[in-house]
Amino acid sequence: MADSYTEVTNQNWFSRIGESIKGILFGIIVIPVMVILLWWNEGRAVTTANSLKEGAAAVISVAADKVDAANDKKLIHVMGEASTPGPVSDPDFGISVPALRLLRTEEIYQWVENKKSETKEKIGGGEETTTTYTYEKDWVDEPIKSSEFKQAADHVNQGSLIAGNAEFRAEDVTLGSFKVPEDFVSRMGNPEGYALKEESLNSLTGDMKDAASIE
Repeated sequence: MADSYTEVTNQNWFSRIGESIKGILFGIIVIPVMVILLWWNEGRAVTTANSLKEGAAAVISVAADKVDAANDKKLIHVMGEASTPGPVSDPDFGISVPALRLLRTEEIYQWVENKKSETKEKIGGGEETTTTYTYEKDWVDEPIKSSEFKQAADHVNQGSLIAGNAEFRAEDVTLGSFKVPEDFVSRMGNPEGYALKEESLNSLTGDMKDAASIE
């Protein structure tokens, strides 16, 4: 169950004026920088668009069953089903699956801090800000530093990931007669969930087994 802590701060009119002046000065510095960055980014976008247009006009569609030496160093388009001779394995958990890549994502049960602020104007030009911090436990993919919480003493996070997140890719991936580069394999498809079974945990080492659980 979530719990909360509320903090109220006040800012007078003179302080608000000071913050406004700082904002104006910061804007004077930032605006020219942003204009330069926008011009640079637009230039990159135009270059990319022209490159794609040029590539679309030069690309050649070929069959996957044969590599033609005449197309060497040319831009080609090929379609087919990628395959690999063996399974992909996670050595830490002893899992092997017939796939092109295997993604390992661990989660840990931790306190999570959420912050919400509401500001109201007061008579005389001041402001009153009410900030509410709420805390609840949830599964997250990285340990959270509870020492940075507003109410750290009552919401202490402990523990760490037992092996860490990782990606394992198949070797010798081919598409017909073509060899698929490793960086292409990393971008292939949408991963499907794989249910970790009790026997997988039984194969872990002692320390890892004690730290792992199935939800």
